[in-house]
Amino acid sequence: MFFGGRAWIGDSGMIRSHHPLLSLETVSLRDVAHYPYIMLTVDEADQTAISYWQQSGLKPNTLFQTTSVEAVRSLIANGTGVSILSDLVYRPWSLEGRRIEHVELSNPIPAMNVGLAWAKNSPLEASAQAFCDQALM
Repeated sequence: MFFGGRAWIGDSGMIRSHHPLLSLETVSLRDVAHYPYIMLTVDEADQTAISYWQQSGLKPNTLFQTTSVEAVRSLIANGTGVSILSDLVYRPWSLEGRRIEHVELSNPIPAMNVGLAWAKNSPLEASAQAFCDQALM
């Protein structure tokens, strides 16, 4: 088995279109803390989020917790709250077709390391090889 692990995916704030945070030059966790927060709880997302909130000395105003990324997107797009998610799961729209905006955060948020594994003796299809090449840049 081969393993590659050079892709790092950062976290960003995700908010609905026309949200007041979009008018700020820089957005910090302190700014985000003023708004209802939607917490993703799948895998270790919640522990990671709690960790960087604690390191900043702040607490999110958690309104809702869910294991569903689509539920988080929908709640954001409908103006229920904001969230900080991996750029890996960012999409500029919800399932209802409502716009979701992405803002860079001024606070350091730990990146997520992503690894790829594949069978040593099985050549990769061209599309899989292209994906690996891009992901491990």
